[in-house]
Amino acid sequence: AFPLVEGTVAHRVWHALRSAVRVRASLPVMHAAVESVVLDPVNPAVLAWERRSPGQSLVALHNFSEHPQVWPRWAVPLPGRLTDTLTGTAVDGDEPLVLGAYEVRWLV
Repeated sequence: AFPLVEGTVAHRVWHALRSAVRVRASLPVMHAAVESVVLDPVNPAVLAWERRSPGQSLVALHNFSEHPQVWPRWAVPLPGRLTDTLTGTAVDGDEPLVLGAYEVRWLV
């Protein structure tokens, strides 16, 4: 074990990962038995994949770039209002999604 000093990069990464693990455990669509399908590469800097279970669907967007990237809303195959489960932020309308450098979004 190592000490986590508040305000350090290690502290921020640890808490972000711990939060993502908790969110993942709360989502039925993230169960290991649910298949993941990689979506068409609309933006080569963004990996997008989808999971569909009987009660829930999810699209994940991963920006692998050090620069902000845009993902068109039409390329997210989920209708209506979405929520980023990692932040609780609502995604409304047809505006493109802007992902910050290295940002990840799990949309339901």
